[in-house]
Amino acid sequence: MRRIIEQLKQQREKAKDTFIENSFIKRNCNIDAPCPDTDADLDTIAELNQAISILENATMAKEQNQNKDE
Repeated sequence: MRRIIEQLKQQREKAKDTFIENSFIKRNCNIDAPCPDTDADLDTIAELNQAISILENATMAKEQNQNKDE
């Protein structure tokens, strides 16, 4: 589980970098030119944050239950 959480955190960091890069591109984008979808980048970051939070909470709960059983 920890490996999956770390992989999601790495994906989140890449998504943040992509968002920043796309934000600079969008800021300098001409009206008629295609611009990056920074809203989609933000949605991806939010989804990764939620997934990480859920997995971390589940891992903590599992560890606490194991400690109670000992």
